[in-house]
Amino acid sequence: MNTLPLVVRVIANISDKIVIIDRVNTEKNGTYFVEYNVADEAGNKADMIQREVFVGSKKTQMRDENPPVITLNGEEKLTLHLGDIYTELGASAVDDRDGIVDVVMSGIVDSTIPMHYILSYSAQDKAGNKAKVEREVEVLDGAPIRHNGVQYFQVESLLTGRTWLDRNVGATKVCDAIDDSACFGDFYQWGRNSDGHQKSNSAQSDVPVQDLFNAGASFITSDSQGGADWVAQGMDDDGSLRSMNWSKTDGSSVCPPGFRVPLVDELRNELLGEGSAMVKNSADALETVLKLPAAGLRGTGGNVSLGGEILSMWTASTLLEGEATTAQYLDITSDFIGFGSSAYRANGLSIRCIED
Repeated sequence: MNTLPLVVRVIANISDKIVIIDRVNTEKNGTYFVEYNVADEAGNKADMIQREVFVGSKKTQMRDENPPVITLNGEEKLTLHLGDIYTELGASAVDDRDGIVDVVMSGIVDSTIPMHYILSYSAQDKAGNKAKVEREVEVLDGAPIRHNGVQYFQVESLLTGRTWLDRNVGATKVCDAIDDSACFGDFYQWGRNSDGHQKSNSAQSDVPVQDLFNAGASFITSDSQGGADWVAQGMDDDGSLRSMNWSKTDGSSVCPPGFRVPLVDELRNELLGEGSAMVKNSADALETVLKLPAAGLRGTGGNVSLGGEILSMWTASTLLEGEATTAQYLDITSDFIGFGSSAYRANGLSIRCIED
């Protein structure tokens, strides 16, 4: 009976040819990887393998309880207008052990439908720890409103039902930061039209004007009343003519057609009315539907100051009883809010328009 010959295969021991790449730092807590590579004499390479090495306490070595950290690309809160194109900027995530991990986004933004959208971004590490962050996108209704070379949109308050411009008069954007100068807008002396004086870099004059509605383009810094008003003494001392001017809704004043400068009670109701979140400071004001910035002011001396620190906004309400050169305004700081306070009419303050 024939039998097959015994074949003995000898596998060479090439352990001495293994290349080890060791980056472990035993003096610093963390996760490290040791790499192993090998090839035979014919140049055939094995797949590289890794050994994971933890440096730290036993608790650190045995259990991974830290989720990845997700960072949004772009702003956390965005405002679009009907028909705008939404561009998704995405997010990134890093885990303290696994390094960069994938981010999964859920949700959509349809800029043809005005509503509040929430986009979710989630990530998970190898140990199963999960993280999640959100982005808010508000799509506003309405066509653009153009007035005096500036484009606005309208926003409706769920609190009062009133409609406002979405930004300060003269501002180029809606605010997303309390100290963003692009959303500060212009600085108006009380009751004046958009004649050029409201620009922060306008010329200055110390001569009080004699015509309420043809005042030139200079910011008036002083007058016969000691800098308190920008018109000569005896002209519209009670402020009634200028209050009427700012109450116009035909577009001939500072606000677009259909809008006017609010009265002090209208601003108070919006920020402190029943059912409101009770605005207590300038940070709270930014979170309202008006997204009010701390624009600062242009003082009676002509200098712009306190941007990012205080919110000073005119109303069309006239002086308080017993005062002759002031008007009522909104005053908000980092820890204070005041309504019905009076300020010299020669100050340059912000304006936000309300629909009549």
